[in-house]
Amino acid sequence: MAEIETRGTSIASVDLSGCTGAFPDGLVPIAALVTSIRDKGVSFSALPPLETRARKILDQSGLLHIIQPEVFRRSSRSDRNLPITKFSTYHEVHELSREFVELAIRALPGATHDFLTGLEWATNEVMDNVLNHADSDQGGFVQAVVLPDRIAWAVADTGQGILASLREGFPMLANDTEAVAEAVKAGVTRNKEVGQGNGLAGTLSISLLSGGTFSAHSGQGGYDVFIDTTDGLAKNRKIVHSAAERYPGTFVGSQILKNPAFRLADALGFASPSTDVFANDVIESRYESDDAKSFVVRMASETSGFGSRHAGKALRTKCLNLIRMEPSKRLVLDWAGVSVISSSYADEFVAKMVVELGFATFSAQCTLVGMVPLVRQLIDKAIFQRVAQASPYGD
Repeated sequence: MAEIETRGTSIASVDLSGCTGAFPDGLVPIAALVTSIRDKGVSFSALPPLETRARKILDQSGLLHIIQPEVFRRSSRSDRNLPITKFSTYHEVHELSREFVELAIRALPGATHDFLTGLEWATNEVMDNVLNHADSDQGGFVQAVVLPDRIAWAVADTGQGILASLREGFPMLANDTEAVAEAVKAGVTRNKEVGQGNGLAGTLSISLLSGGTFSAHSGQGGYDVFIDTTDGLAKNRKIVHSAAERYPGTFVGSQILKNPAFRLADALGFASPSTDVFANDVIESRYESDDAKSFVVRMASETSGFGSRHAGKALRTKCLNLIRMEPSKRLVLDWAGVSVISSSYADEFVAKMVVELGFATFSAQCTLVGMVPLVRQLIDKAIFQRVAQASPYGD
């Protein structure tokens, strides 16, 4: 795309027709570049993938809409997808990092506290880096997708790049590759007044210790790290791109796996295993009761609706994750403000949760409050029917 600016054209086309699959670290940089070039007066058109599955991926990502908004629809957020989103303020960074956690806790059964807090920490740090170091007029772009055992996400900007940023504190850096490799080391930053230089290093560590992948690219330099499944060891590649492939800015991609063995304290290098890495994290701040004895889910605040099995499954996954990450806390489902739910929602959410936990465990761990008579009756009926169906003595 760099040729678009040098040739002085006012119309350009992004040909994605041969695309057969994509992840956020391939899509978000394109969105940032297109937006940056469009701001300079260039109009874009998009040729979408011919392959059906790839077309669906790009539709859901929102990239086609960003390229040609007058032709392609805007993608909406779902329980498994945060489409490409622009951010330019610290408040937006904070809200987006919380949204990452909400995405994961609804869609990944077995998501642990370490996993969710690590995700919140990493996404917040990388987006914060854009605002602190990129010197980009348009801010940054972010996207996340939940896969069966992980969350894949990426952040991109078209700012000054890592080399220009780090040279303030490291004038001896010779090229982009050296700068990117230096940036992923703990404690490396252009200026200690604006950061401690732990964001990329910590994100790299979280990604790898979970069993995932990490990549950082800026200018002509790239650093890609992944776990080799044959020997379980981390492999890294440092790549110097050709001038034609230079990326004018920075993008970071990560895949964090839902790994029960992952410990955030290890990833962040805390010396003491007793360090409270969960103090005031998004789970506690959003769900913990004032007396810290329970998690409270306020049903009226849940935005996925009360009419479909899909919405019920997402909330069941979320509630089971909350119960299992801190079994000592009760789960309070506050139905105040909810006047009606569908029978399929009641079955998929509450009744199936009763069967999965067992009635005794459900009763000991969960409290339902604030229900109007209709909602209570619908839930009671769904539980009765589901338990009878699951019982070996049922019809």
